[in-house]
Amino acid sequence: RPLVAFINRQPSDPQERGIRYAIRLTVPKAQEAHVRSLVVQLVAISPLILHELHSTRHGDGAGNEVDLKALLTSEESHDMQVEQLVGRLSGEPCVAGISWHKLAEGKID
Repeated sequence: RPLVAFINRQPSDPQERGIRYAIRLTVPKAQEAHVRSLVVQLVAISPLILHELHSTRHGDGAGNEVDLKALLTSEESHDMQVEQLVGRLSGEPCVAGISWHKLAEGKID
């Protein structure tokens, strides 16, 4: 039961201490759903926990690109897994830009 295992990994308190990561991607608006789904799938098979995944349209919302931001946590440092996740996502032809960084403790942005 992969879904049950995924849900059971979710901390009851989203502010729970741990290592926090942010991943930012730029994708064409037409590929947004595909990339969001891929992020969810890749995080589900990793030791990371996805807390947020939101989209921001460029400019006035009529632009052709979307910025996606994923906020992840883990109980211990998993920089290598984040790097692998980013590497996999950057191999998608529709990903125009991608970056990640570790967030300072208590910082959510």
